[in-house]
Amino acid sequence: RPPAVVGHSMGGFVALTTARDHGAALAGAVAIDSPVREMSSEARAWIASHGVIPAPKLHPDREAILARFRTLPADDATLDFVHRHIAEGSVREVPASDGEPGGWRWKFDPRIFLRSRMEPEELAEAACPVALLRGDRGMATSDITDAVAERLGGHVPVTVVRDSGHHVMLDQPLALTAAVQAIIGEWRRP
Repeated sequence: RPPAVVGHSMGGFVALTTARDHGAALAGAVAIDSPVREMSSEARAWIASHGVIPAPKLHPDREAILARFRTLPADDATLDFVHRHIAEGSVREVPASDGEPGGWRWKFDPRIFLRSRMEPEELAEAACPVALLRGDRGMATSDITDAVAERLGGHVPVTVVRDSGHHVMLDQPLALTAAVQAIIGEWRRP
């Protein structure tokens, strides 16, 4: 069966970009609390003048980078062991090469901002079903998700996970899992 792509926050932009560019090969795409909006004029000017976002900082060892892990926006309600687990899954070792020292970096690459710019009108180009999920206290407010759903043709389910902020998977992991399973299950029905 074709896969479904699910992404949170910036990962939601990646999921929507994948739906736009490769939707015919997907069962669907789910964007979780991704505040998709038109790029600001300031951001456009910065990209035009700089054109390059440097690679993320290299940290000397694994413990040093793990100690710097924070959720954005800040969310202190996370259980310590869950926070640590997510931090450990968010880093990668970079081997030394060509005289450059090795170390540790975040898996997230900020250069995605340059490679994956999606304008609002491009959302409608997705050739697969798309669903939006948001936390009721998240960054993807109801007006943002309503606007995105409208740009996608108005037939896009928007699910609100109650009692959760931007980090829905930390606040309400079971509710989020159930919602994603229900959406993907609908897409896979004959």
